[in-house]
Amino acid sequence: MHRFLIPFCILLFAFCIPSIAQDYTLSKRDTSDIQYLDGKKYYILKVDKSETLYNISKRFNVSQDELIKINPWIKDGLKVNKKVWIPAPFAAAKKTAPKEEVEKEKTPAKPLYNVAVFLPLRYQGINYDLSLSDSAENNTIDRETLSDLEFYEGIQHAVDTLASKECKVHLSLYDTGNDSLTTAMLLKEWRLKDVDFIISQNSFNIQKMVNKYSIEHHLPLFTFSMNGTEVLKDNPYAFSLQPSSNLQCRLGGKYSAGHFKADNAIAIKTSSKENERAISFQKGWEETSKDVKPKIVDYSSLDSNVILKALVKGKVNVVFVASSNEDMVNPLLLTLINHKEDYPVTIVGLPTWQSFESIDMEVLENLNTHIFSAWHHNHSEILNFRTYFRNEYSTEPLDAAFQGFDVMMLIGKNFMGKKQPDKKDYNGIFTSYIFPETKGVHENTFVTMMKYRNYDLVEVR
Repeated sequence: MHRFLIPFCILLFAFCIPSIAQDYTLSKRDTSDIQYLDGKKYYILKVDKSETLYNISKRFNVSQDELIKINPWIKDGLKVNKKVWIPAPFAAAKKTAPKEEVEKEKTPAKPLYNVAVFLPLRYQGINYDLSLSDSAENNTIDRETLSDLEFYEGIQHAVDTLASKECKVHLSLYDTGNDSLTTAMLLKEWRLKDVDFIISQNSFNIQKMVNKYSIEHHLPLFTFSMNGTEVLKDNPYAFSLQPSSNLQCRLGGKYSAGHFKADNAIAIKTSSKENERAISFQKGWEETSKDVKPKIVDYSSLDSNVILKALVKGKVNVVFVASSNEDMVNPLLLTLINHKEDYPVTIVGLPTWQSFESIDMEVLENLNTHIFSAWHHNHSEILNFRTYFRNEYSTEPLDAAFQGFDVMMLIGKNFMGKKQPDKKDYNGIFTSYIFPETKGVHENTFVTMMKYRNYDLVEVR
């Protein structure tokens, strides 16, 4: 029997060789649908019954791991009629695109864009083309819901501003009710298949569900949610328009190291949450300057001697206070003002200090207090928007209204009518938006520094 084994193995090997060395060629169907993301070219393949992950990998010369990274949903198996994003081979990319192709990419791909807005308004069901003019004047609406309504009104005004014969926008408002079951049902809504962009302002769990949908369908997702970066961190299609608190602290540290002459620097914290901020400030400082390394000081005991021991007498001390607790910050600042002659200081505080009520402005000014902030208002445009809002709704706009206007204008100016955005940065009326290249979520990195001068906060950069 064994005499047949060797010939059989040779025969088997002969049949295996062609499959190993087989050359795959791309058909017109494979390369007919092309999209661009972050300057990279992708083929969009619609899965049919005969497709396997192995065949797609070999045909396009892309590893299975890379395909799964770009299309996380295929870990559970390919699904017929779903679209797979496949990176175009580097060798196939042209150094200079033909003039016709460049022009085509700058031309609006279609006259109508569909934008889905997910908000926890707690209305029943889905509201299309919702008119909110009466709702904004209803004093019984709680502050949080009113803020969401004004966010949507800001979006509406931007849509009207963007409207032209070449490009129109249709908004669909999806009320999540801040409920997981409701949101799951909304994400199965058939109209979503035609959506081009998603805007979402929701709690962590709801935002997580919308984020998953964005990844699976390769849909750009935009949010102003506080610390939204944490939810969206693995989503290359997501844009977090509000920098996280830790990123703001790191950028505040970078600014402080570059602009303040310091012989000594300390970061004060009173809790574990503040410890993260203090470390972020320390890291930001060290990215700019290696001469002085900020020390982290624990002030949870409220013992002023802990602070005084960390200062250097007769030298310039930069003190970052990571606390938003007015009852903690006030006695700390009073201690420093009482020892100002021995310990010259520059104080760096958080954006929340702007809402403090009990701290003497003269103390803040005498301590050369600086506050970093993610907001940078375009005052002339803000004034125009306020005038519009007063005339339309007979009330002053909340910050959310400006944010809604900015996010829709950013989408309209930078993304609509382009397979690949010429740029992602944008100067809005509420603040500026700077998005560095990244493999994950695009997080706004704009932070400005302000200081107290003549009992008022003024921008110093």
